[in-house]
Amino acid sequence: LIIGAGPAGLSALVQLERYGHKCLVFEKRKVGGLLNNANRIENYLGFPNYSGPELIREFKKNLRKTSIRLESVEVIEQNKEGIFSVKSSKKTYQARAVLLATGTAPNELKIPHKKVFYDLVDFPFRKGKTVLILGGGDVGFDYALNLKRRGMHPTVWTHHKTTCLPILKKRAK
Repeated sequence: LIIGAGPAGLSALVQLERYGHKCLVFEKRKVGGLLNNANRIENYLGFPNYSGPELIREFKKNLRKTSIRLESVEVIEQNKEGIFSVKSSKKTYQARAVLLATGTAPNELKIPHKKVFYDLVDFPFRKGKTVLILGGGDVGFDYALNLKRRGMHPTVWTHHKTTCLPILKKRAK
């Protein structure tokens, strides 16, 4: 069982299936993981200058018979014999091995508000709107460029100096 259908989980799926293993992949949101948010991918060999969604489409072309479940995993346990039980939001599965490819998570603010978003998957894109992005790292600047490309007016705010790649800073200027 593979938990996570981002680049790492999908790469593991392809490789393990090549070795003859039967795999089942769980993803709680959308296939592609954080690539769904990416404005531009330039560091993935063989796919220069793709957006995240474009790269996901290429990944999906390479997945023959996929066994991806859009279910969130709630509990993972291992019994004395070494067998894993994985309880999802819909069912319990068993396997001899579990690979965690769950990616990264943002630092969440302690602000309960309907207009605070941590990725762009659920973001309500509306041209002409002003958006404040908290964080001056690679992700913050990539999100800002993504929003600008979609006709919005992003502002990046950080309490320290920016830490993004120089190329992202140059594009933002």
